[in-house]
Amino acid sequence: MIINKVISKNNPKKDNNNYIVELENVSEEFKMGSSVIKALDNINLKIK
Repeated sequence: MIINKVISKNNPKKDNNNYIVELENVSEEFKMGSSVIKALDNINLKIK
């Protein structure tokens, strides 16, 4: 699995930062579990 890039962008509506995580070559098991990560408030997951 390759973590392509992690971008931190400040979200003025919240106290914490918003993270965009782009992933490549992820396993099927990870894709199934990615909905848990997407449910986290400050992580936006992009899977290629």
